[in-house]
Amino acid sequence: MRAGDIISELVNTYPPSENYAQLGNHLVERLRNRLPEYVRYLLDSNRIEFGVVSAPEPRIYVEDCEDRTWAIVLHEDLPALLYRITRSALSTFGFRLGEEVSESGVDEEELVQILANIIWWYRETGLVFGPQYTIGPQQIQIANAICVEAETFLLAHEIAHIILYPARGEVLPEELIDRMILGLLTLGPEGVDDWDEELLADAYAVELVMGLAVNQVEDVGAVNQLRYAGVEWMLIVTKALEALGFPVSTSHPSASERLQSVRSHLKGFVEDVEIFEAIRLFPTRFEGILDRTVSVLLGETAAARSYEVKAQSLLDQMQRSLEMSARSTPPNYMQFYDSINTVLGEGYHHLLIPKLQEFIDDLRPPDPEYCMHLEFRESIGHDLSDDEKNCAEAFRQFKLIIGYFVRQNNPMGAYMRSYIEISGQHRN
Repeated sequence: MRAGDIISELVNTYPPSENYAQLGNHLVERLRNRLPEYVRYLLDSNRIEFGVVSAPEPRIYVEDCEDRTWAIVLHEDLPALLYRITRSALSTFGFRLGEEVSESGVDEEELVQILANIIWWYRETGLVFGPQYTIGPQQIQIANAICVEAETFLLAHEIAHIILYPARGEVLPEELIDRMILGLLTLGPEGVDDWDEELLADAYAVELVMGLAVNQVEDVGAVNQLRYAGVEWMLIVTKALEALGFPVSTSHPSASERLQSVRSHLKGFVEDVEIFEAIRLFPTRFEGILDRTVSVLLGETAAARSYEVKAQSLLDQMQRSLEMSARSTPPNYMQFYDSINTVLGEGYHHLLIPKLQEFIDDLRPPDPEYCMHLEFRESIGHDLSDDEKNCAEAFRQFKLIIGYFVRQNNPMGAYMRSYIEISGQHRN
């Protein structure tokens, strides 16, 4: 089966969302001028095909085909999750525009919580979702740019495999002639294992992204900074996902090893230490923050106890609002919805949501029909005993909180509705 047929079959099975359908073509065109002529020849002759699909798991891989074509497949979860993480990271950046200073909207402690929420929700639901936060247009623009460079590095890494180790592990005579005519003699050394090949592909991908492979390095320092920021940032995000058990790759060395390798490789091209550190400004700032985020999600941070206390405080705050809103007949829905929006907007979802699920389970009435009967009696003026009043009020609280999640048209709403339904079946 040809590469094009593989891509078509995967796209039909896992059609990409509209946002990502054209991403493959966009990345290829951005990288094209930084590619050796032989690789452009492979692209133009459709021997290399690149497709984006909606298959689960955040992955990218290249598949060697029997007819010596290559299919590069990117799962859209990877760029989607990458963008959500990058966008939140850039919300901590401030900008100076002429005489005006645009302050960052999010501090680093808040960013750790935002990142923890994004990654936790993806792990729980497979969907990219997270809390709201303040971010300006300049921050969004740079987040977009870094994401595109990170995705370009992903593509360059897979193309580097094709350059260094052609399909089926050997170069046919006619392919060698094509390489010579089109100015590419690069081949990987023999006898390397899978891990060494990955490190070599990373090193060559850095050369492709930075324009070193074809002597097309940008004169503008900011462009080089963005390109390399994408390289390291992609590996830093990969490192975090690996630490949390995501199936990013089964054959690659650890992302930490890959980071050290690409840093060492680039440093060989940059003699000035200050220039090298300037190029690494963005990843240097945020690697530690993502490491802290991982520690939070694994419960390894020294602040884990304070997070637990904060999550419980938020649940208590929501419970007080729920009790007040349920005392009236009918319940005060808007008051409660405003309150729970505020609580959930604080974050700490990796601790708060499990606590909220336990609270809902405890609140669930054993006999809903009986509770409805009590509510009806109360509404027409019948006096209820204290136990009956408590039962009717608990039922109103249950309906309030269920009603909130029924109205949430987002992954949180779907996740909580599913949990409520399944836990109710188990209770019955």
